[in-house]
Amino acid sequence: MGQVHRERLCSVSWTGKLLPNCGASGIVAAFLVLVSCSSTVDVEESIARGAILYVEHCQNCHGDYYGAGKRPEAPYHGPSGHTVLHADSVLEALILEGMPRGSSPLAGSDGPGSGHLRMPAWKGVLSIEEVRDILKYLKTWWTPEQCAMRVARFGEDEGSC
Repeated sequence: MGQVHRERLCSVSWTGKLLPNCGASGIVAAFLVLVSCSSTVDVEESIARGAILYVEHCQNCHGDYYGAGKRPEAPYHGPSGHTVLHADSVLEALILEGMPRGSSPLAGSDGPGSGHLRMPAWKGVLSIEEVRDILKYLKTWWTPEQCAMRVARFGEDEGSC
């Protein structure tokens, strides 16, 4: 199917009109296109929500894509940072549970006086869905090679990065 058909099917599906003369294979094709279009829209909306949440809750310490505004003790999340090396489950737990001064669940214990400020716990402020939106946004900063590494390392599907 070409792009014109895909757009038409998505549009028709969203307005709830029936497709005439589809037959069984046409219904399956229309369903698959709808799922594809809905999935793309859902991901784009998630990334947009994540961008807003990141600016509101994270950027003050971790900086923007270029690291501008980053506090020296906070890790950078862009392509040259180490966030890409950690599974989503670890990052989700760190964001929700926080990290006490002098310890890091990402790299073992940094020891007292390591210079790390405590990462605040965001549980009760951010929901798990909002944390996942933030992570989807951060993943837009990473290279295709980094995303492929994550798939190989963590078994995450390509759509998660």
